[in-house]
Amino acid sequence: FVEKNPAAVLCIKENLKTTRLEKGAAVIQGDVIRALNTLMLEGKTFDLIFMDPPYQMGWEKKILEYIKDSSLADETSLIIVEASLDTDFSWLSENGYQLVKNKEYKTNKHVFICKNSAKQTEDLPTA
Repeated sequence: FVEKNPAAVLCIKENLKTTRLEKGAAVIQGDVIRALNTLMLEGKTFDLIFMDPPYQMGWEKKILEYIKDSSLADETSLIIVEASLDTDFSWLSENGYQLVKNKEYKTNKHVFICKNSAKQTEDLPTA
């Protein structure tokens, strides 16, 4: 977990403790780009990435541009972005990503994506 807000970090840690998942999780407090850089330098890779950045600030594109050029995710990794309903993702394909699924709710949406590759969508983890 990467979270900048100290109160939210405490909430995440409490939830991990309550669910008894704290041993299998790490919580990084701070800037997301710095945290991603640290994780990459440590050689971390992820099969699943869930992002819930602040709405209407363009963080989705900034973070995905960073991940695209990193080793944090590969073509089999599934990236899920929570965003406002009006967040534009039309730039995905020209930035090296493939839209797998778009699930809209009343006030927001979850966009399931992966890095472009020759692999077929059915090779990806089920969304």
